[in-house]
Amino acid sequence: MADFAGTLGVVDLARPEAGWQRSLHRLGTSILLPIAGASIGAREEYRYLHQTLDKHPPPEELLGSSPLHLVDTWRMGPMGFVWGAILEKQ
Repeated sequence: MADFAGTLGVVDLARPEAGWQRSLHRLGTSILLPIAGASIGAREEYRYLHQTLDKHPPPEELLGSSPLHLVDTWRMGPMGFVWGAILEKQ
């Protein structure tokens, strides 16, 4: 197996951390995502995205047991529902 070196950047979606923002985001995605999906013929796929956001763990938990070293995580976008992470080879 080839050895590698470098840095990996990850960007993903999650529910906001704050309670009221999380509730508002959940309400918004329950309405807007199926509409957006229907407009491109993928209503069920976008409904699935709304449902899985509740089950998706925070980046620290998701990437914490990775064979790569978790260097940093941060949230961005409205209400912090987009997150980024940097991982490096240990």
